[in-house]
Amino acid sequence: MGDSSTCVYTEGDAGDGETHTLYLAPNGESTWAWTGADVGCLAPNRDDCIDEGIPHDTDTTYDAHTCPAICTAVKALPTLTDCPAACAVAGTTFANVVGWAYARFVAGVGVDPTFVVVVESAGGAACANSVATVLTTSYVNYTTGAFDVGCPWTDSNIDGYNLALQITAAAASDPTRATVAGLTVDLRHPNWRDTVTYDWVSIKKARGVLDFRAAASAGETYSFDVYDWDAAAYNTRDTVSGASLTDYTYILVTTSEISSDGSVRIRWVDQNQVADEVQGTLTLDYAAISQTTEDGGGTGGDLPLRVDCIQRSLTAAQCTASFPGLAEGIRLERTMWYADGRFLAVCDAGSAHSSSTCVFARSAHQLVLDIGFRVQAAINVTVSATFDNGQTLLGWGRASMDNLPLVATLAFAVGAAVLLLLLHRYAKRARRGDARRAKAERRKAALAPDWRTRLWQGGGRG
Repeated sequence: MGDSSTCVYTEGDAGDGETHTLYLAPNGESTWAWTGADVGCLAPNRDDCIDEGIPHDTDTTYDAHTCPAICTAVKALPTLTDCPAACAVAGTTFANVVGWAYARFVAGVGVDPTFVVVVESAGGAACANSVATVLTTSYVNYTTGAFDVGCPWTDSNIDGYNLALQITAAAASDPTRATVAGLTVDLRHPNWRDTVTYDWVSIKKARGVLDFRAAASAGETYSFDVYDWDAAAYNTRDTVSGASLTDYTYILVTTSEISSDGSVRIRWVDQNQVADEVQGTLTLDYAAISQTTEDGGGTGGDLPLRVDCIQRSLTAAQCTASFPGLAEGIRLERTMWYADGRFLAVCDAGSAHSSSTCVFARSAHQLVLDIGFRVQAAINVTVSATFDNGQTLLGWGRASMDNLPLVATLAFAVGAAVLLLLLHRYAKRARRGDARRAKAERRKAALAPDWRTRLWQGGGRG
């Protein structure tokens, strides 16, 4: 999948590296015009009297000078120790460089001297100086101000700095004493950090495999993190180390690592969290997401939307629209239902027009459709489904309405009832005929004369 081109991401300074304050003490004599003190601070080791640092030793050791007459910028110029290894770390930021000295004068009959501290470059140029100040009888710290733009703070420049202690007097002066002097360097080391973030959009809610090829420079380790949209946090899924390009594969968690709008976010984070003073790199050859989606149904053939219906009454069918478990992490928001192209109902939890028979689940909507009475028919049911990621799909199914057995049963019952009625009427009519005949016979019998009647009527025996 990769090619000969790669992306190399170089660590940047996070700005929160270790800070150091270094004291560069006098360690030798360069130019020294001061007369010195009678406490052993004479050439060639008078720098030893002003190198104790803070706190100073007051008048235990000091260097001194007394102007016998008018004097201008009489200089003691001790050399300074070089900046140690802490200054040489690549990427070091120098926050401040200050030359300073604690000095005073000893009250006497002379004029009070004026004192200045100057930081000089290796070439003798004045880089920074303190404000010229008349000394007091107590030790006071005199510090240099802003550096000239011609004296940038770099390791090599600082190594070349010298510290000039200068005295000026308008006449013979009282003695000047300096008990300690030096150069203070405030610096911050780099903390090399690197976070590389990749984003994808329009990734479907389906099985996704993320492949990438990466390498880390020597001494560096990177975590591979995937963003969980539900938890709003990254989870570490792998680690990248080693200077050779290596292939990595990760299967995305569909429910939480692919957002509802199809976003995927990953990152690589270097694991040297504190005091990483060696600048490293992350090299990426490629990163890609491949997906397996089920075919059928809906725009783009991304998901199948299944529609199943079961007859529940003479006029209604219970229908369910659902999508498979492979498509996790999305939810059916709205379904619109049609029977043979005629709109019947909508299922939408957020709509007042939603059918009262709707039953809602993450991956399915179910309701009872009032199709109407059919003796025997197959009704085409169409569902337009909208998901919470904005995707719209169509699904199709059939509702088989079969009332023929019931109709046949009813027809048989009606026929039997008619037949029984006819038989009843026939039997009734027959009984009535029999009754009439019997009555006629009785009437006829009642009218016929017997022998007694004939006898009395003159028909006797002769």
